[in-house]
Amino acid sequence: MHHALSAPLPQDLQHLLSRLQEEAYQQVSNLYDQAGVYITELESQTTGMSAYTEHCARLLREISGYQRLRRLVLLPYIKELLEKEEDGHDCSACGGGCTLSHSSRIREIREAHLGIRNGLTALQAGSIQVAHTPYPESYSRLRAAMAQLQEILLGILFIEESALIPMLTELQQKIRAHG
Repeated sequence: MHHALSAPLPQDLQHLLSRLQEEAYQQVSNLYDQAGVYITELESQTTGMSAYTEHCARLLREISGYQRLRRLVLLPYIKELLEKEEDGHDCSACGGGCTLSHSSRIREIREAHLGIRNGLTALQAGSIQVAHTPYPESYSRLRAAMAQLQEILLGILFIEESALIPMLTELQQKIRAHG
């Protein structure tokens, strides 16, 4: 099994984002699609696993929300933050013209992380309660996909919390961001 992001953390934000995209976010996207197919198959085949598939679907909704947040809000914010830092921008001197909502971006990442962690916790609890044997093949495939998703997501959360957020905070401080 390929372990996402096993090499030392890069110091450069753009390099970090590129590695996350190539190694982790793409894997999450692929597993997300697979898990959705398996959930649909299970829902049409059996009735004893609806609680588990509901937990899976909840986690997938959290992932989808974070993917959307990352694509539509965070990546454009990071791009603009990098441009401001490169241009030597000083938010404290721009007369309120900055509309980047700097503090809310970090909060949005942390809230999305919390939603994913809660989804992972619920998923683990839900998987223990499944007592349907023999397991349908689609259940085994779903469990395998969700286990891979969990491993990759925990890696992403660790990298984002220990490297991405501090890098963003440092950039915000360099441009003397406010609000």
